[in-house]
Amino acid sequence: MGTLIHPDQVGFIPGRQAYENTRRSADLLWLASSRNTPSLFLSLDAEKAFDRAEWPFLFTLLSHLGFPPPFVRAIQALYSIPTAQIIISGTDPLPFPIRNGTRQGCPLSPALFALFLEPLLQHLRKDPHIAGFRMGDQEYKLSAYADDILLSLTRPLSSLPAVMQRLDEFSRLSGYKVNINKSEAVAMHISQGDLDTIRGAYPIRVSPTTIDYLGIALPSNPGDLYDKNFPPLLTQLKKDLESWSKYAISWVGRVHCIKMNVLPRLLFFFQALPCALPSEDIRLLQSTIDHFIWQGKRHRIARATLYRPKDTGGLGLPCLFSYYYAAQLAQIVAWHSPKGLHRWVDLERTLMHPDHPHLWIWLPKPHRPLLRTTCPAILNSIRLWDKLATKCDLTSLPSPLSPVLRNKDFLPGYNARAEDGWMGTTIRRLCQLFPGGIFIDQKDPIISGSSANTNPLPYFQLRAFANQRHIKEAALTPLTPFERLCQGSATLAP
Repeated sequence: MGTLIHPDQVGFIPGRQAYENTRRSADLLWLASSRNTPSLFLSLDAEKAFDRAEWPFLFTLLSHLGFPPPFVRAIQALYSIPTAQIIISGTDPLPFPIRNGTRQGCPLSPALFALFLEPLLQHLRKDPHIAGFRMGDQEYKLSAYADDILLSLTRPLSSLPAVMQRLDEFSRLSGYKVNINKSEAVAMHISQGDLDTIRGAYPIRVSPTTIDYLGIALPSNPGDLYDKNFPPLLTQLKKDLESWSKYAISWVGRVHCIKMNVLPRLLFFFQALPCALPSEDIRLLQSTIDHFIWQGKRHRIARATLYRPKDTGGLGLPCLFSYYYAAQLAQIVAWHSPKGLHRWVDLERTLMHPDHPHLWIWLPKPHRPLLRTTCPAILNSIRLWDKLATKCDLTSLPSPLSPVLRNKDFLPGYNARAEDGWMGTTIRRLCQLFPGGIFIDQKDPIISGSSANTNPLPYFQLRAFANQRHIKEAALTPLTPFERLCQGSATLAP
């Protein structure tokens, strides 16, 4: 599925998550704000999305995508003469045929719908009249989680007519329909005259401040991201805990309430909000949870004991700080993905150019090149990494994953591009310098197949750098579990 569905679509595709689109959208909102780019972020409301998929279009699409005929026939068999009936008390149920839509409850439905929607997303991406945010060699026009589509448009006056034309064409072919009346948008740096033109031509609800996408309020002012989202969630959680306190729930049952209801809601926000959460707020919520667990009475068991898994004598009560840190560190691991796998990672690498976050963070602070971005999401991840890297034994200093290039200890490569290998080789990190514990030989295919083979000077420069005591020790240091996780995120990204 990952090869058929573009990375812009993150719904129901293995290895993709909803937070990817909220983080990318927050990055683009910051980009539009910092560059004063006239832009419109439009959230499309699909009318009965899964129920409007026309079967002839879907089956033809599967054949066009190269699915084997037996597979297509098997899918057609699942949709052969299905019926439904409405049960009303006192009347006999009358079955009626179903002629469109994906089957409710069928495990195949999400994947089929993602395939069904992909032609529309492809046409929106490729239409030259629809302008998105161009960064480097990439253009960012849309994000999708199943039928939840967010368009990020520049030049909205010329882009909107093309968008509406593509939606109308796809609707006639497939049955998919967008409720323009219920679609919402947030406008940034658009003149009042242009806004009046947009409102007059399309019944879109345009807000100057905030748009809701995937349960997250995305504000036009990046500094409001925390205030628009986390305080309302805290207030709602406190109300829920207070209302549940009235019921006779066992002590263990209260722990399960936290694990099954409160934690999933918090975890989504921990992942989806690319901004710092004040420690005071997390502590306050943890105290509120403790008050609920103990029904306002004195604690009889230490909090650390409750946090332990059941098999080590605890109850598995969620430690909110641990979940918050884990959710944020998982995105640092994703920074190490290959180009093209995650669109938000590609965008943030471009924003940090000429450095890359998955290389830059492994350098000790005094050796880091000047950071060339003020993107809040990137800065938040870096601050969290610097706070936890040594405190939680995530890495050693210097790390074996430290880059060779853009490293102040290696001046010959300091001005090179971060994504390049040294002199055309694939050597990018210290851990690659000593395969088998011995410095890489000049006859090694990595060296002999590069420009360093014709000019021995770069090889000797690299050897002199690698033989420094602290560099050699770092290169030969075993990787920590977190470093292995980053290395295994894929092959180490260039």
